[in-house]
Amino acid sequence: MACTDVSKDEQNCGSCGNACKGGEFCSAAPKLCACPSPANFLGTDITPSMFDQVINQSVFQIGIGPAIGGTSLNALLIGAQTGQGGTVIDKNYTLTAPSGGGIPSFPLVAALYGVDVSGMAADATYAVTAGTLRFDTLTHTAAPDPVCDELKGTLTNVTFQGATGSLQTGITVDPQGCTFTIPKLAFDIKTGAGC
Repeated sequence: MACTDVSKDEQNCGSCGNACKGGEFCSAAPKLCACPSPANFLGTDITPSMFDQVINQSVFQIGIGPAIGGTSLNALLIGAQTGQGGTVIDKNYTLTAPSGGGIPSFPLVAALYGVDVSGMAADATYAVTAGTLRFDTLTHTAAPDPVCDELKGTLTNVTFQGATGSLQTGITVDPQGCTFTIPKLAFDIKTGAGC
């Protein structure tokens, strides 16, 4: 990527070649690379909205629930493995990030800060490095029944660590990146008239 806009490019923040650490976004001077405020990032509840996205594949289900923090559109990403031997409800899952980077195994949790919906990109990406996930609901019904896709549950004592890369190509936790912990976060991400 060419160095063209040093006011908002995380790889060229303030000057060409000045890359932000994992989880940082490029802000106006004098801060330049900055961590988002945890208080304004995700909050304590992700409730259903018309902007929810649920992606169903034969082996996984991923829900993306938006959260408005300050002037930024942020998102919580929750993923479950479907099918036999997959993720189940009413079970506590201990969350960790892969030590060598890459896409976390299921169930997975990530957070996106400063989402650009038109380009499907984010100013900063976070992976979960510690905490517990519990699903209350994992639903997928397709036509001819009324369609409903829902991922609902709770995250407890979850630590988000800034990461580099993208969810499409794989992410690597940055040990020097931004970190924040949320004691408890309830989420309900759903789409479809049958929910």
